[in-house]
Amino acid sequence: MGEVQSEFDVDYIDCPFCGQSQAIDIDEFLIKGRKQSLITKKKLLLAEDWVRVVHGGRGDYIELDREQILSNLENKFTKKSDQELLNGEHFYEWLYPSGDPDLKIYRQLKTVTYADYKIGKYYISVDEFPDFKDPEKLF
Repeated sequence: MGEVQSEFDVDYIDCPFCGQSQAIDIDEFLIKGRKQSLITKKKLLLAEDWVRVVHGGRGDYIELDREQILSNLENKFTKKSDQELLNGEHFYEWLYPSGDPDLKIYRQLKTVTYADYKIGKYYISVDEFPDFKDPEKLF
């Protein structure tokens, strides 16, 4: 037998994926939302999956693991070793996908007080993806 869901596990919305009003499991919907492909303004497929959206003091950023990023990444400035970066004064490393130096991807090096960025994760502004729908903001 299937599990009985409480009224707190289900909500009724117009689903952006199918266009119909229906009862949905919120947790399942949020997981499905993270399966959105990330296609940039210049039509570059950056990733087909992502971890979460971080809502911080400087805007909304999509969090990714390195394995999720489909492009080779280049350093905007001089390449330093990980040890030099971690011991340096910067909070992030500025990267971009090969062929698109205008696209800013952060690799977090240190914690900050204005957002829940995690060291070693990659971040890119949601504004870089015109078709992106943040599942958490659809309710």
